[in-house]
Amino acid sequence: MNIEQEIIDNVLKSFNESDQSTNYYVVWLNNHYDVPTVKSAIVEFKKQRSDLQPCFISFFDVQYGIQISNPKSQ
Repeated sequence: MNIEQEIIDNVLKSFNESDQSTNYYVVWLNNHYDVPTVKSAIVEFKKQRSDLQPCFISFFDVQYGIQISNPKSQ
């Protein structure tokens, strides 16, 4: 499995296990991946899972976190 897919799988696992009543939550990658890989994984994730829009994810760097917003909680 490639690294991007591994990141995507981690994000989906976190999403599925999360308490989806919150506004957003974060998947921490803990510097395990490099930034360009994470960013390209997010682009790929958005292509693969257009069904999850507008539950959207963004990358931010404080030890590499992916933030997932959850409009269903609004």
